[in-house]
Amino acid sequence: MRTPRGSPITSDLPRLALVTAISLVFAGTVANAGKEAPAAETIPTLGSCRFHLPEKVSTIVYQASSGSLQSDFHIPHSTKRVGRQEIVVPNETAPVFIVLAGFESIQWNLRVQPGAKIAGVYVLGLADQVITGVPADVRVGFSVRRIGDAAEITLDEGQGCPSLKARNAALYDLKSIETLLSEEFGRQIDKAHVADSPPCPYQECSLLAAAGRSWWQNLFGEKRAASTAHAPDVRASGRFIVRNDAL
Repeated sequence: MRTPRGSPITSDLPRLALVTAISLVFAGTVANAGKEAPAAETIPTLGSCRFHLPEKVSTIVYQASSGSLQSDFHIPHSTKRVGRQEIVVPNETAPVFIVLAGFESIQWNLRVQPGAKIAGVYVLGLADQVITGVPADVRVGFSVRRIGDAAEITLDEGQGCPSLKARNAALYDLKSIETLLSEEFGRQIDKAHVADSPPCPYQECSLLAAAGRSWWQNLFGEKRAASTAHAPDVRASGRFIVRNDAL
């Protein structure tokens, strides 16, 4: 008596199922090859300059060209460098009004000393700026004048913040910054730190030397934690992505 043979299709079903499963896994691997997890990206916000500054406030200006250190923040789809500037916010008898002025994109990392009170942070830039270490209850306002690769100019400012349209020289020297602060906020510069130029008009370099600290030691720190784009202490005028490869 002849034993009937099974259908070739039926007998091959388990093997076909195995091959199909392997193929699907391989296809998924190939499809995901070269795809990285999306980098953390800042949410641009231009903030507000309606600071309601108290009558007694110490106005401190920090100016930098490009940032002396390397930032973990990067501009999407760009090879342009983003510098980092470490800022020590001092504990003074009066609240401090912080003014940050950058020529290129800079991460300003605030290190707030215990007991220091910040009345507001105003940021001027000839490119997008990002600030880290900002206390949650501190108001930040931006005025940005961007110059693109084709020399096109775009202007952005927060609510109540001055426009830089008619202020081409607003960032180039402390006198121009002081004029802007006087006209827009009714404030004069009490102290200033020019990171790329150690000679110090407005700076109290002699007092720092007498205290046994260099100007650089007073202004910049050493170790820092990894950066994150969505932390509550981060404010940015434009889009930045974070890669913690500069630690």
